[in-house]
Amino acid sequence: MSSDSTFVCADNEIHCVLRKISRVTKLKLTFDVFYNPQVVHELSETLEEIPDFYFRYLGMSKYILAKLSTAEKRKVVVKYNLSDATKIDLACFSTTRPCSGGQDGDLNATELLCFGVGALRPVYDKTDHSWRCAGIRWGKLGSKHLRTIRVGEAKTHVDPLTDEFGFEPWESTNLIYGDSYGELEQLWQRRSEAALLESLVAAFARINAANAPMFYGPPKSITRKHLALGLWSQPPRNRQELIVRVQTILQNTKIDGKASAILVERPKRPERPKQQEDSESWRDDSGHDGWLRG
Repeated sequence: MSSDSTFVCADNEIHCVLRKISRVTKLKLTFDVFYNPQVVHELSETLEEIPDFYFRYLGMSKYILAKLSTAEKRKVVVKYNLSDATKIDLACFSTTRPCSGGQDGDLNATELLCFGVGALRPVYDKTDHSWRCAGIRWGKLGSKHLRTIRVGEAKTHVDPLTDEFGFEPWESTNLIYGDSYGELEQLWQRRSEAALLESLVAAFARINAANAPMFYGPPKSITRKHLALGLWSQPPRNRQELIVRVQTILQNTKIDGKASAILVERPKRPERPKQQEDSESWRDDSGHDGWLRG
């Protein structure tokens, strides 16, 4: 992507809610098991009533929802990091976030702030076999403002019929999910809080494009190509640079309230020619039939 590239933020029904949750659920500094700085979401009492349709995305019935108070719903959202679009929206399930720490509550906009890139995802539909059997397809988010660049192929596709790995193409996009955009809005609102911004800069310091942490998804060769397409080659070095990046992304992002799932099917493999059965294969070594004749 060039320096004048424009991002597009998905703001449909579910991403609008994810954006709001990420914006009002405060970010705080913590440390991982190796005492590396980490910025995560914390439970916020300012989180307003969450609409029931959000929980229906999680498979909760209306009978369960009727028994949950607003405080209990809020705890469910935060405990399981349900502001993460890749855990909520089926159309985002196959998206990989290469710079995430792989822990619940991690900042969803990490690679966006560090390198200025959108979503990294497979080109073709990756619906699990069990979902296909239920008649449900994941697809992927599409938008009239979407731009994609193929970044290579990786052996990450599993054939549901044979369980064999195969190659599939991956694409780098200018698409931002609602959860990441909400975090940027929160950072802009809190741009005067030096301690928070310095914490983010310290947390980003361990990330680099050549050795970005990967917990699942494509190999690093694909990840490097994806990150190299971004606006920046390295994470922000100070809080002033961080805020400039937040402002740049916010000012160059189009909000698409009509973003919807599209289905791009994998080309069907040519059928293998059927092997002709050997008419003599049922005879034994003696040359006689396998059955005794009366």
